[in-house]
Amino acid sequence: FWRPSNILTVEDTPFSNRFLIQLLVVSFSVAGNMCRTSIQDLTLYNNSFINYNGGTVVWVNFAACFVMSWTNNAVKFWSLVLEGSNKTSMKQIALHSGITSGFCGSLSTFSSMMIEIFFKTVDLVNNDQLPNNGYRVMEFFATSITHIAVPIFGHICGLQFALLFDCLITPRISK
Repeated sequence: FWRPSNILTVEDTPFSNRFLIQLLVVSFSVAGNMCRTSIQDLTLYNNSFINYNGGTVVWVNFAACFVMSWTNNAVKFWSLVLEGSNKTSMKQIALHSGITSGFCGSLSTFSSMMIEIFFKTVDLVNNDQLPNNGYRVMEFFATSITHIAVPIFGHICGLQFALLFDCLITPRISK
């Protein structure tokens, strides 16, 4: 077959480990999906403050934001990993792509958060136990604020954990 001379093969491309990255993203996404269902099952219990029939996704999004923030802000750790390679950024490492895109991408969920906010707003969860329709507005704002604030707190905790990880754990790993 005729092949044009100006098209690079996979081996000639600058990111020749493209298949390794895809493999890590797929395998980490399977792990992220299993972690997501496990966290949802753990948060499904009677008399919980944040309750939903199928298990709430607040803690799933908290965990995803925590891991994503920790992965992106552990600068000394990634510089230690980059030390022996010819890579210049942590975003070029296949493990970083697997964790952030694969694991955190399948662990977090925006669509389930929106469905949960909708179901709490129209009161499909409690089967019309609200006194009047004005309480639906309060349910909308309560679930929206909770679903936004808790993952933001997870991002802040992940950032602080990354700083602590770089100060305490990374020097011990380098030895």
